[in-house]
Amino acid sequence: MHLKLIKRFLDIFSSVKSNSRRKIVGKITPHPPERSKLIKQKSLKKSSSRSPLETSESHIGRHITLSDYLKQLVMSGEQFLTPPSSVRHMTILNREKFNKTIRIPCLQVPVEVIKPLTLKLKHLFLKAPKIKPVAGISELSRNTPSLGVDECTDTESDTEKKLFLFDPNKVTGEGSFSETEKQCLDNHRLKASDLNWYTLEFKYENWKSDEIFKAVLPEESDGVSGFSIIGHIVHLNLKDELLPYKNFIGQVLLDKTPTAKTVVNKINTIDNTFRNFHMEVLAGVDDFVTTAKENGCSFEMDFSKVYWNPRLGTEHQRIANLLESGDVLYDVFAGIGPFAIPAAKKRCTVFANDLNPESFKWLQRNMTLNKIKTDRMKSYNMDGREFICQIISDGLKQHLTLLHSNSRFHIVMNLPASAIEFLDAFVGLLDGVENEKKNNQLPTVHCYCFSPPEEKHELIRERIAKLLNSDIAASCSVRFVRNVAPNKEMYCVSFKLSQDILFSSKPEISQEMLDSNYEPQVKKVKSE
Repeated sequence: MHLKLIKRFLDIFSSVKSNSRRKIVGKITPHPPERSKLIKQKSLKKSSSRSPLETSESHIGRHITLSDYLKQLVMSGEQFLTPPSSVRHMTILNREKFNKTIRIPCLQVPVEVIKPLTLKLKHLFLKAPKIKPVAGISELSRNTPSLGVDECTDTESDTEKKLFLFDPNKVTGEGSFSETEKQCLDNHRLKASDLNWYTLEFKYENWKSDEIFKAVLPEESDGVSGFSIIGHIVHLNLKDELLPYKNFIGQVLLDKTPTAKTVVNKINTIDNTFRNFHMEVLAGVDDFVTTAKENGCSFEMDFSKVYWNPRLGTEHQRIANLLESGDVLYDVFAGIGPFAIPAAKKRCTVFANDLNPESFKWLQRNMTLNKIKTDRMKSYNMDGREFICQIISDGLKQHLTLLHSNSRFHIVMNLPASAIEFLDAFVGLLDGVENEKKNNQLPTVHCYCFSPPEEKHELIRERIAKLLNSDIAASCSVRFVRNVAPNKEMYCVSFKLSQDILFSSKPEISQEMLDSNYEPQVKKVKSE
């Protein structure tokens, strides 16, 4: 039997015309030009339950065409670059289970033509963590040991030739190269038919996190669709069907996220008073004090006690871009300062408020951290309605006494769950104030709210006009901010407070109305 295999091997090898460029280099197996029949593999125990890639011994040292090898994989249903199928439904991370032998299409290239060829072929390169797509034989053997059995017989060192490693999902044979790419190879005395394959052992560190999750989590799930990174904290909001895998997911993200020291999952409740939420540590250290950088500013916080959403960074920047030096910004629900701090750095006068004592503490800390002086920005720890009726009211009254003030006023109200309910506080805010310049730079409000996708912008405008008791709907600008949930979207409504709103007679408000419109007491609702 062995003699027959050797004779068959010699027959195939002798049929290949002399080609000096096709050497057996170390652990690379040459790709014969003819599509010869595959050598019969020796039966292996349990081979029926293992894919061709996982049965590494069956391919080591064999002369098998690249196209036939890849066809065999396709027929088996095996994905070329995926972790072993045996890791499906793993709930406790076992890194060794992710070892897998994979044969990678490759091309041996002289070092002097690497640069021009890389420019043309880099879109086909293998992209895997800790594996360089352009490397020498000895470097690959050292960092990602090959499983071939032959010793390196090529006398040319890594300083003379390198290997281009290609993605087997993109390169399956000569036909994977365009005519332009083939011409480029030909110009450098290479051919697409020079393709070989190289045996690599992929380990846990060579798989990307999304590849690991796709291989492990239930096929019908959407996977880990998204997470936020706040300094050293990775913040997840896992769906119920993924909770059995939460510790596995946490450990993988801790391993694969360079800056991560703590991975947390949000519990499905939010404290509507202070906008913070309960969370559990899935992996790493129990440390919630972190620093986030956004729009050129640094924000320090205890993430477990304040509200911070990195997905709003673009919106924070948009509002900052509306402001000019000398403008005045009132931030009714300031949090730790993502609107207020950038405005102060633009030399605006800022009045920032938040009801949460922890947010107020970190807001003051971030003023110091970003070198904001107290004459440029003042912070308050008040109820939102009180802030409007006292601080904003006094500021506007003072502004109206100035004969030559060109400052523009902006009021930000980022509490989308209930900010609209505070708008009636502006009605009659300047009741009884004598003002001969009633057209002088009236304030612009930027109020955030949630709304279902099917609700038209006109309905949002009508809600605001009703609360302000004014025909202001036509002048309201409604801007989409982001999707919060499948049936929940966040909007920013911008409008100017008109004279008839600010200078009208202040309506009588019962104690019951006051109680219902102040910032709500502790209440558990579905998380944002």
